[in-house]
Amino acid sequence: MGVDKMDSEETPPSAEQIEIVLEGVKNKIEDEGKELFHEKDIDKLLSGDKYVTRFWIHTFFMPGNRVENTVNMVINTFKWRKEFGLHDISEKMLDDKLKNKGALFSRNRDKDGYKILVFCIRKHVKDPKNMQSMKEFFVYMLNRIEREEDGRKITIIFDSENASID
Repeated sequence: MGVDKMDSEETPPSAEQIEIVLEGVKNKIEDEGKELFHEKDIDKLLSGDKYVTRFWIHTFFMPGNRVENTVNMVINTFKWRKEFGLHDISEKMLDDKLKNKGALFSRNRDKDGYKILVFCIRKHVKDPKNMQSMKEFFVYMLNRIEREEDGRKITIIFDSENASID
């Protein structure tokens, strides 16, 4: 079940395509081992069509079979989320310096009503010692906005004013 010539990037999958994707994901989870995946991610995927549709839309421009690409993207994403420990990150765990320096913050909405995440480059200091903490903070912010906005799109702005290349 591929892509119809009339499909566009935003065209949702049919009920049959959703069913095939979910069955493919379930089979791969069984084959690869449930311990590689977080239960919350699996539950969210199985709770309705909305989450499957988001993955489906992201695979539009990928070459090959769209159903297979969607299944693989779900599996790879869920594995990464489990390995990274996404569900274990809480605001209390985050480095207060990172939260307070203003290099990454969410504020207001764009003209289409989507939440804005601002990455202020001039306040960002590249430090290999803090790289994991910075990644955790960035992923936490994306995940928090995703939860608050119930999966709606996010606008990311890279504020390069007075930024330098060091």
